[in-house]
Amino acid sequence: MWSRALNAAEIGDIDCSSGGDVFMWSINDLDLRGDVDLVCTDIICGQAPTTMQAITTQLPTTAPPKTTQPPVPTTAQYVTTEPPVPATTYIPTLPPCTYPVPIYNVAVGKTARQIADKPKSDATADKAVDGDTDSCSATKRKFEPWWVLDLGEEKDIYEIAVYPLSSKPYMVKTGVIRVGNDANFDNNPQCGMQILGRMAKDYPIIVRCGCEQPMRGRYVSIHLVDKTRSLTICEFEVRAG
Repeated sequence: MWSRALNAAEIGDIDCSSGGDVFMWSINDLDLRGDVDLVCTDIICGQAPTTMQAITTQLPTTAPPKTTQPPVPTTAQYVTTEPPVPATTYIPTLPPCTYPVPIYNVAVGKTARQIADKPKSDATADKAVDGDTDSCSATKRKFEPWWVLDLGEEKDIYEIAVYPLSSKPYMVKTGVIRVGNDANFDNNPQCGMQILGRMAKDYPIIVRCGCEQPMRGRYVSIHLVDKTRSLTICEFEVRAG
């Protein structure tokens, strides 16, 4: 390879040969180095350049911005979304209540009846008011089963305590308690709140008929709303003043 550093004045006086042959060189064949502002488009050895052109070199001051393309998936992609978690609803717990008079259980030994006794068992209605939480009443599996207590006379009733079967407290869930003087319990007003939510997990379950103002009545009942099951009660206390 033949090479030599040229200046602008020497470009027209190039004399080159190789093995007696005259070479025609273009600008792409020459490696021109140094402070050369003008070079020829086509250079022929021994001839002056016929066409001149200015070469302007401009270096970028900053790197060009990079363009990033999102990757193309090779397989199907799935997006999993979680459903919103609904806010938890709680049945409020009973606030503290101070009764104007001392209260005590007036249900022990009173007359009780239920929709139908559980077959092949001694879980009769009176087992719920025998003063023993280890013995329980139980009804036959029925739609909206009920249990009714006759106190024999009117009482000022402040609260009811229901002791469900400890291993199955849900057996009284959805229960509604009524107090009044009508032997047909459906005609008596409701006492306190329906047994729902966390309230159904308490032991005993306390249903307040009133703090300062009691409910007055002879008959006290409990029935399950919109349920088909056996109603089991291990003790039913009527706390009156």
